[in-house]
Amino acid sequence: MSKEKVLPTQYHIEVYEGSFRNDPFWAVESSTPFPAMSAGEVFFTGGLDAALYDKPNDNQVFKIKELKHMFWMIEGSHIGHKLMVCIELSEKNLKD
Repeated sequence: MSKEKVLPTQYHIEVYEGSFRNDPFWAVESSTPFPAMSAGEVFFTGGLDAALYDKPNDNQVFKIKELKHMFWMIEGSHIGHKLMVCIELSEKNLKD
C-alpha cells in the first residue's frame, strides 16, 4: 500500500452582500478552518461595516441567506476550501 503525502489545507472565506453575483465585500485566507455557519443565523459584521453597501439600522441585523463551498487540490502543494457566505439585511426579532 502506497502512502500518500498529506497536503496542508488553505481555508478561504468570502462574504457577499445580497447576492453571489456581486463581488465579495470581505475575504480572508487562514491556515485553520472557520467555524460552522448555517443559513438563518445572525452574521455580526462588527469592524466590516465600512465595506458594506447597506448599513443596518437599530432594528436590523444581517442574517446568512445562503452558503456555498468550493474545494480544490493543487497536486503536491495544498488542498483548498472556500466558504462563500451571502448575507442580507433582516428585521431583528426577540432572539437577535
